Amino acid sequence: MDLKHCCGLAAGMCLVLALQSEAAPNWVQQTSHTLATLGGISFLDENTGFITGDSGVVLKTKDGGATWTRLSAGAGYGLMDVHAIDSNLLYISTSKGGNVVKSADGGATWSVLAVENDSTDRGMAIWFTSPLKGFVCIGKYPFLNSRIFGTADGGLTWNAAYTTTAWISYLSFPDAAHGFATSSAGGVVTTTDSGATWTSSSTGQGLFLSGVYFVNKDTGYVGGVGGVTNGRYTDVNLLKTTNGGTTWSTVNTGVVAIRMWFVNDSTGYLVGGDSILVSSTDYTASNFRLMQTLDGGKTWQRIDLGVTADINGVCFPSANVGYVAGSGGTIFKYQAPTAVRGKENQPIGIGTRIDVAAAGSGELRISYSLSAEAGDVGFSMYNVKGACVWKKVIGGSRAGTGLNTVVFRMNSRMPAGMYVVTMSSAGGLSEQRTIAQRMVSWLP
Repeated sequence: MDLKHCCGLAAGMCLVLALQSEAAPNWVQQTSHTLATLGGISFLDENTGFITGDSGVVLKTKDGGATWTRLSAGAGYGLMDVHAIDSNLLYISTSKGGNVVKSADGGATWSVLAVENDSTDRGMAIWFTSPLKGFVCIGKYPFLNSRIFGTADGGLTWNAAYTTTAWISYLSFPDAAHGFATSSAGGVVTTTDSGATWTSSSTGQGLFLSGVYFVNKDTGYVGGVGGVTNGRYTDVNLLKTTNGGTTWSTVNTGVVAIRMWFVNDSTGYLVGGDSILVSSTDYTASNFRLMQTLDGGKTWQRIDLGVTADINGVCFPSANVGYVAGSGGTIFKYQAPTAVRGKENQPIGIGTRIDVAAAGSGELRISYSLSAEAGDVGFSMYNVKGACVWKKVIGGSRAGTGLNTVVFRMNSRMPAGMYVVTMSSAGGLSEQRTIAQRMVSWLP
């Protein structure tokens, strides 16, 4: 998986850690110093990355989002997608004329790469598999006549590698040889020879496909909408393949996947919304939100960031760190919790194991163990919105060291779904607290 390209899209679980908060506490809002709508994201590692948006806005961080520097790309129009090769070299697709802007010095200076001189062109996805070799999707607004252009010399020259009357939205390259693009005609355009040739195959559904992410050359996801009734899309599906796009199956319905990012075949994120038809040639999507799956796309839970902004892009440069961006200059960073270590690098009061066995028995049974320095132990369970549905505190003297068990009798009226269970303990020789966590699926 190419962790350098976290383009706009769509890890690690969003686990509830701060007991007093109802929003997702592991997500911290960043100060962007702009009100522009943001969406394109590309990170080189957990600390260094770029975000692009409307009005030519390019933001850069070198310290994991603690500070963001606004760069001048010399463009007053929308910057659609970004791919950073290293801290100096990055390529950005634009909404005007289908051009690509490039910087070779970390954003200090920029050059405009003319892919095709047509003012009616509009750029979408961009992806580079090496410093010189890359691809950009360019089409005619509104949503037709797209081409995939390729370059082998860093953007000096471009050649049309694939042409279609449909609209192509986004690209995903799990490796340098295999690439996938989504089409408005319900097809997926694929290359298996590093972009030399591209072929289109049908998903079996007439969807306007947008979001795409491939975990590897065989396993991937696409999302789209189709079927208009009373001015609204009625078919909203997420599709999955395990054979490189030869066949597709529907794994979920009900949310529009605009951009996606999967950490593995089970855990993934998407930016989606409610898609509404505006006219016969155009559509818009509202209520953009960030959602998470832990079961390969079958079920999705909304991550509550505690803001009203639309979320347009998501990127995880590692399993422990992720970023999202959206309207009003909104940027959030996810930081996975880490265990607090005591003297001689030994855990203070943290359980070495939490086993959750609940479904079918009407109870949540937590087995845990404590070190000799453990103080009071607190247990909590949260729903996906961050609301606490159960709490229990056990005194350290009653809990005892070694293996212990606590049981919570599940209420049959609790709705089925995913819950987060946390165990926190204060060490007797430390003011710091340690926390262990597990996700549990409850089915009454």
